[in-house]
Amino acid sequence: MTAEAAALVLAAGASRRMGRDKAALPWVDGQPLLLWIMHALADAGFVARCVLGAHNAEAWSAVVPWNTRVVNPDPTRGKVSSIRCGVLMTPPTARCLLITAVDEPRPPWVYRALLRLKDTSGASIVAPSAHGRVGHPLVVDGTLRAELMALREEDMGLRYFVARWRSDIRLLRGAEEFAGLNLNTAERYAAARACFADDGRGG
Repeated sequence: MTAEAAALVLAAGASRRMGRDKAALPWVDGQPLLLWIMHALADAGFVARCVLGAHNAEAWSAVVPWNTRVVNPDPTRGKVSSIRCGVLMTPPTARCLLITAVDEPRPPWVYRALLRLKDTSGASIVAPSAHGRVGHPLVVDGTLRAELMALREEDMGLRYFVARWRSDIRLLRGAEEFAGLNLNTAERYAAARACFADDGRGG
């Protein structure tokens, strides 16, 4: 039996710039953004789980199954703390691990293409090309689990990780318009929805 492809959706942030919980933002089909991403990842072949914060965990408890969510008790420690919480929730046997923030949605075809590239390339990490640079999300080989657990904010977290493994990262071409997309502000949220609505490649 093939080991699972795990995925983590980081949704423990306070969403201060947006002014409301980004995870609950209505997305292109009316679903809350968090659920849309988890369903899109599952459709692409990942086993999706999410990391919530103390401020929004209760609101999602009746919507997200208990075995697919974990609470970061202190998200103010930074994104690295949420990554650690999430990695601990995934099985040690997972063949790879996709890491995405809830405010960085990608079309299902991008998730599928990333998983296919990871399974066929032999690269330690795959990511969308952001015009030649490393975009998001990352799909990390399961053998690097311990390195993810050892990340530190003072070492720049995932940026340090990407720099360390830069020579063994394979970039997915053809998704440049989505690779740097985020929903940090109401304006970017509106632009992202329009970008998804205009994407003719569908699911």
